[in-house]
Order: sequence, then structure tokens, then C-alpha cells
Amino acid sequence: MAEPVSTTAILIGSAIVGGATIYSAQKQAAAARRAAKQARENAKQAREQSDKEIAQMQSQSRQNKLQFETNLAETRRRTQLSVDQANQAQQSAVKQINQQRAASRLAIQQSNLQARIQQQAQAANVGRKSRKRVGTPRSLRTKIETGSALAMGGGTGGTSQTGTGGLNV
Repeated sequence: MAEPVSTTAILIGSAIVGGATIYSAQKQAAAARRAAKQARENAKQAREQSDKEIAQMQSQSRQNKLQFETNLAETRRRTQLSVDQANQAQQSAVKQINQQRAASRLAIQQSNLQARIQQQAQAANVGRKSRKRVGTPRSLRTKIETGSALAMGGGTGGTSQTGTGGLNV
């Protein structure tokens, strides 16, 4: 009869081992379910965090785009203003240059006119005799007397050094 007890003991031992295995498997399954639940919760939190970061990046991107467009528009406005100022300065310079050219042309024309007038005045005086008064008749006689060849003891004739022999040269 020793054998039935041992079979029963084996059966009880097997049942205990089997029960322990089942218990262990249940505990492992529960732990796996908790780990899966925790992994799902971690994934959900990571997804939410990622969505928040993406939303933040999109918001920042919109702000950067708006800032860039504003800066670009301001730069274009300043550039156009500079171009307009440069065009005005160029037009003013061209106008001033044209005025200076006109003034130079007028000055050259006036100079040429004055030169022609002087040439004509000189040409008009070329054929005309001019009379010069050398001195009074008395001073001329005194000069003749002191500076004449007769006064120096030489030659004859009543002509002066100039050979004009009179009062007017």
C-alpha cells in the first residue's frame, strides 16, 4: 500500500507544481498585461508630447514666415525708396549739367562775340590816321633848339629828330 500513497503524493506534488506553474503563468501574464498597458500609456504620452512639439514647431514656423515676409517687404520698400532717390538725384544732376552746358555755351558765344567786336574795332582803326599831340609849340621849339643839329653845331634844315618838322606827329 505504499504505492498508492506515493502515487497520490506524486499526483498532489504534480498538482502543486502544476498549480504553481499556472499561478506563475498567471502572474507573468498579469505582469505582461501591466507592462503592455504601461507601454501603451508611454506611447500615448510620447505621441502627445510629439504632437505638442510639432504644434509648437508649426507655430514657430508660421511666426518665422510672417517675420521673414515682413522683413522682405520692408527691405523691398527701402530698396524702392533708394532707387527713387537715386533716380531723383540723377535727374537733378542731368538738369544741372544741362544748365551748366547752356551757361557754358552762352559764355563761349559771348566771348566769341566780344572777340569779333574787338577784331572789327581794330580793323576799323587800321586805315585811320591818328593824331597825337606831342607838346605845345613852345616846348617843341625849345626841343628843336636844344636838340637840333643846328644847336649841336651841325647840319641845316628845320626838322626835328622824328623828321616830321612840325608840331603834330
